[in-house]
Amino acid sequence: MLAYNSFGSGGIWSNLLYTIQNVYLGVALGLVAGYMLGLGMARAPRFRRFALTPVVILGAVPVLALQPFLSLWFGTSRLATNGLVIFYTALTVAGAVRFAAEAAEARYGDYAASLGMSSTRVTWSVVLPATVPPTLGVLRAATALGWGFQCIAEVLGGRVGAGRLVRTFADGTLTAGVIGVLVCVGVVAVITDAIIAMIGRWAVRWNE
Repeated sequence: MLAYNSFGSGGIWSNLLYTIQNVYLGVALGLVAGYMLGLGMARAPRFRRFALTPVVILGAVPVLALQPFLSLWFGTSRLATNGLVIFYTALTVAGAVRFAAEAAEARYGDYAASLGMSSTRVTWSVVLPATVPPTLGVLRAATALGWGFQCIAEVLGGRVGAGRLVRTFADGTLTAGVIGVLVCVGVVAVITDAIIAMIGRWAVRWNE
């Protein structure tokens, strides 16, 4: 049945691997974009005036409402299915980085400047370290929700992936297959979260 529905010969493993790759890629792209956006809004007043309104408006848009538009614009490509993960991760990371950077600047900026630090040095030595703990926390949350967004996108318009497997098994009333795919995704999600938490503890071992 899987081969008949254009899944090829890889079965469940190849489709689960496709979903894993998409989530990791989407979270990575969203992390980079969101971090740069949040840092730019915190450290560049002109950029903040330009970007703040669009970010606030986009943050009020329901994430799942974007999937039909992504499907219309990009079809069933990989970008269309992991666009939700990229969008949500970028917005959440941008907000966390912006608030953390502004708080660090307000608390330590004047003291650092009184010691003779330049604005660039303050960014590297004060602001960037202060943004690491909240970024890691938001990254865990975004990754956890990313699995759901990715599977939903694949259910609605994907050609392959764990979400498409769930849809195919559900259409064939194969409840055991649906539960099996969800268990596999859940196991991978738990392992991924544990790895991120372990890296986070190592990265902020200086934090009190």
